[in-house]
Amino acid sequence: MDVTKLNGRIEGAAMVLILVIGLIHLIDAPGSFADATYKESCFCWYS
Repeated sequence: MDVTKLNGRIEGAAMVLILVIGLIHLIDAPGSFADATYKESCFCWYS
């Protein structure tokens, strides 16, 4: 197998992986923001 083709496939797989991880974070973000606001209010209240 040609090294150039292998590098292209690795780069393509890396791009797909980055997009999938970004999509997971985009889907999970609203719940995380609500949780972060709650934790911030607890930290400010008790410190």
